[in-house]
Amino acid sequence: METNKITSYSPSAPVHPFDIVEDEIEARGLTKKEFAESIGMKPSNFSRMIKKKGELTSEMALKLEAALDIPYRHWMRYQEQYIKDCAQHNLSALNKNKIKESSRHDIGADHEDIYLRISLAIRPIKERMERINALISNKEMNATDNISKEQISSIENDIHMLGRALCELRLS
Repeated sequence: METNKITSYSPSAPVHPFDIVEDEIEARGLTKKEFAESIGMKPSNFSRMIKKKGELTSEMALKLEAALDIPYRHWMRYQEQYIKDCAQHNLSALNKNKIKESSRHDIGADHEDIYLRISLAIRPIKERMERINALISNKEMNATDNISKEQISSIENDIHMLGRALCELRLS
């Protein structure tokens, strides 16, 4: 008798290898403190590592293999799968947001409304560009003119803000 084999796995939320570690510790009736000490870690460092869910290192995978008798390659596969699941989860969320955004815009949207939204988004960009131009053209600049540190800092800040405004426009 043949059974149906699931060929693709897609969890509702990515499962971090440290979640598996916590489950294993609990299933074996150990405390986190006992387990941390058994792998040569301070309990506070172990708890912090579990909570932050950082990347599982090769060194930690070797410690887990020795302590839990689960092969190193499995721990590294769990980490790879977690990274892949996170990427898929992020893409899925991004696609859902795009679908929501596109459904908000009526196909027969009024051109004036679109023009108004674009104008509002561009306004901060225009203001920053005008400010940069005013600072630069404040003097008839040539090779012998100096710009104060404050002016350079202001220009750099305005360019940074201009970049942020452009990013926001692109994202909206």
